[in-house]
Amino acid sequence: MKKTIFFASFLGTVMLTACINNEDVAEANNKIEISGNHFIFTTEDFGAEMPTRAAVPLESVNTVDLGDGLQAEVTIGVDWSPQVRAVNPIADGHYTIYAVNSSGERVTGIDSKVSGTVTAGGFIKDPGTNLRLSPGTYTFVCYNDAVIDNGTNLIVNNGSDALVGTATENIHGEGWKVNFTMKHQGARVRYKLTSYTSASSGVAVQFTSTTSDQPISLTLNTKGVVETVNRGVLSGISTSFAATSEAVNSSYTLPYTTPLTDYNFLLPGVKGNKLKLTFTSGRVYGENLAGKSLTLAFADELARNGSYVVHVKLKKILYLYDDGTVGTFAERGTRRPIGVVVQDKLVGQDGVAMALTSRLSGKWSTRSGVQDNAIMGNDFVTVMNDMNGYKYTWDPSTSKDGVTVKAESSIYPAFYAAGHYHPNVPVTGKNVGKWFLPSMGQWRLAVETLYQMKVLSQLTDWGYPKADQDKRNRIDTIFKQAGGFSPMGHDYWSSNEYDLRNVGDMCFRKSKVQFDYYGYGKRINWGVLPFVHF
Repeated sequence: MKKTIFFASFLGTVMLTACINNEDVAEANNKIEISGNHFIFTTEDFGAEMPTRAAVPLESVNTVDLGDGLQAEVTIGVDWSPQVRAVNPIADGHYTIYAVNSSGERVTGIDSKVSGTVTAGGFIKDPGTNLRLSPGTYTFVCYNDAVIDNGTNLIVNNGSDALVGTATENIHGEGWKVNFTMKHQGARVRYKLTSYTSASSGVAVQFTSTTSDQPISLTLNTKGVVETVNRGVLSGISTSFAATSEAVNSSYTLPYTTPLTDYNFLLPGVKGNKLKLTFTSGRVYGENLAGKSLTLAFADELARNGSYVVHVKLKKILYLYDDGTVGTFAERGTRRPIGVVVQDKLVGQDGVAMALTSRLSGKWSTRSGVQDNAIMGNDFVTVMNDMNGYKYTWDPSTSKDGVTVKAESSIYPAFYAAGHYHPNVPVTGKNVGKWFLPSMGQWRLAVETLYQMKVLSQLTDWGYPKADQDKRNRIDTIFKQAGGFSPMGHDYWSSNEYDLRNVGDMCFRKSKVQFDYYGYGKRINWGVLPFVHF
C-alpha cells in the first residue's frame, strides 16, 4: 500500500515538472528567430539621383596660381562612372541588425542584435549573436562597420563609406522577408592629376576645410534617421596618386594623367568652395609640390549619395627647343630653348611659340594712308580671334595687291625682320617653321600664357585687361633664365591692319598690358617679336 502511494506521488511530481517545462518551451518558442535567410539586401548606387549627361553638368572649373610658375586648373564635377542599375547587390562586408518595436523603442536585452558577414549577398551570422522577437511589426535597422552604435544613437563620421538601411516588416507566420535597401550616408570623391610633357611621381594630397562650419559627423536616431549634423573643421582626409608613365621628349604637348585614385568619403552638406587640397608630397616638372595648396570653386554642397571627381591639371611654362620638342626649363637636359610656347601642339593643331632673343624693331610700313592687307578690321573680338600672322607675313594673297610677300619686301621692315629672324642657336627640328609677325589673336595667346588669364572674359573692346602686375618678375624670369630678353616695358607690332593709318599693337608696359591700335601711323619704329609654328 505504501509503495503504491509513493509511486503515485512520484508520478504526479514528474507530470507537474513536465508541465512547467512545456510552458517554458512554449514561451521560448513564441519568439521568432530572425535569421540570415529572412534578409534581402540591395545597395543604392552612388550617383543614382544625380544629373545625367543629358542634363546640365554639375561642374566647376577654376584656375589657381601655385607659385613658382606653376598653375593648376581644377575641375570638380559629377563622376560619370557607368551605372548599370539604381540598386546593386550589397557589398561584401560586416553588418549589424537590430529592431525597433511599434512603440518606437529599440529592442534591448538578450538576443536583441545580430551581426554577421555578407558574402555574395548571403548573410552568415557571427557566433553568439541572435535576434529573437515576438510576433509583431518592427522597424529593422542595418548598418555596416563604418557606423558607430552607442546603444542610443548611430554616429557617422567623415572618411568612411557608412551604409544604413531600414525596413518595416510584420513578423508572424511564414513567408515574410526583411528587405533592406542600404543607403550611403555621405558622398564620395576621387581624383586624377594631369601634367604636360612631364611625369609625376609620389604625389599625395590632404583634404581640409577652410571654415569651421563643415559637417564632421552625423547623429542618427534609433530608427536610422539623421537628427543632428555636427559641425567643425574638416581634416585628416588624404589620398595618394599613382605615378604616371615615364615622359618622353616630343613636339606635342603630351598629357600624363594618373589613374583615378581610391575614393574619399565626405558627409552631405560639405560646401565645395570651402574645401582645400594641400599637396603633402610629390614631384612634377622637376619640382617639389609639398606645401602647395589650392581651394576648390565648387559652390554647391556635396549631396548624399553623390559621386564626384576632382581633376587637377598642373601646367607650367613650356619652351620650344632647338630640336623641335617642347618641355619645361628644369627638364631641358641638353636641349636649348628658342621660344616660349603660347599654343600647345596637339593633334590637328599647330603649336605656336614666341621668340626668346629678339631685339628687333622696324616700321610696320614705309608708307601711310594706303591699305596694305587684303582685309582691314577694327572689331575687337574679331581681331582677337585672328590667328593668321603667318599668312599676313608669308602669303601674298593676304596683301592688298595679291602678289606681295611682306616678309620679302623692303616696304614692310617689321615683316621682313620677323621673317628673317634666327635664334641664337642652330635649329635642328624639322617641324620648326618660318618665323612671322604675330596677329593680335596670337598676341592674345601670349598674354594669356604669360599672365595666366583669359582676355576675352574681361575685354570686349580695345584697352587694358586686368593683368596681375605681380607677374612681371615671373615673366622676366621666363625669358631671362632661358637666355632671352624680357618683353616687359616694350611695345610690339602685330600683323593686323586697323585702317589706312593704324595697325594693332601689343604694349607690355611696366604697370599694365594693353591691346591697342597705334594712332601715329605705320611709319614708327616699334618692336618686332617674331612667332613661329611648330
